[in-house]
Amino acid sequence: MVIPRVHDCISLLLGSRRQYDSEFDQFPGTYYLSKGWKEYKNYQRVVFIRTVNNCEEYIKYSKEVADFLNLKFHEAEGSAEYLRKLVHGEWDKEFLIIPPGKPVLLDNFL
Repeated sequence: MVIPRVHDCISLLLGSRRQYDSEFDQFPGTYYLSKGWKEYKNYQRVVFIRTVNNCEEYIKYSKEVADFLNLKFHEAEGSAEYLRKLVHGEWDKEFLIIPPGKPVLLDNFL
């Protein structure tokens, strides 16, 4: 099996990881869109994750994106709990721990 050495589909759409890296070096804060992204019919909503207070400007923008894409808008309350547990070593069943020298298998994620 051959798996492209990329972290998402953008490198594939641009034609190479080198092209992606070039774009990223010049403009790291870029949202990439494509025809397939806009026409992918499984999207149902835009969700703004509220992680801090005073984010009404960002909520407004997210609603505009939802309107543009003709999708429902929803707000979700965020939490830093997952990150807190990760940093503090409170690794429960929500974390995958692979011992040194062991392979990472798809079954590990299911």
